[in-house]
Amino acid sequence: MLEISLRYGSALFSIALEQNKVKEWQIEIKELINLLEDNQDFVMLLSSKFLSLDKRKQIVDETIKFDDEELNSFIKVIIDNNRSEYLIDILYAFNTLCNEHQGIVEGLLYSVTPIEKTQIQLIEKSLSEKEKRKVELRNLIDKSLIGGLKVVIEDRVYDDSIKYHLEKMKTTLMK
Repeated sequence: MLEISLRYGSALFSIALEQNKVKEWQIEIKELINLLEDNQDFVMLLSSKFLSLDKRKQIVDETIKFDDEELNSFIKVIIDNNRSEYLIDILYAFNTLCNEHQGIVEGLLYSVTPIEKTQIQLIEKSLSEKEKRKVELRNLIDKSLIGGLKVVIEDRVYDDSIKYHLEKMKTTLMK
């Protein structure tokens, strides 16, 4: 699976780089990733063997509208090659390559409730200074934190959750 995703993601990235459209395409691909994550059934529909390839491509034409027709064509190539089940992973691979090219690192921001965009931007700015490169965060909900925040960037964890502090206090008291 990983190899397939990287192969297709790399192909799309090469085309974007060649045409100097890395930033533009990344914005559109990120929007599609968000939509697909919220609508997993759509990916299953595109992967369905009960629908003809033409019908699946017609569904793409009717639902996914990129500014650049080449991105629509790329999605259709994925369908033609029966790789729709890997679509989100392929798009993530492309996004990762775009970030590496632009010196951006992505991380996950865990919280008990959704965080406002302005607050996320402040956290990103602070972590960008610490990481010495641009940080972009995606907010995920984790009720087990009880309160506070936890950020994971590559292999580093910044944990300021109540759960973490309670576990730390427990460890200290057990000594």
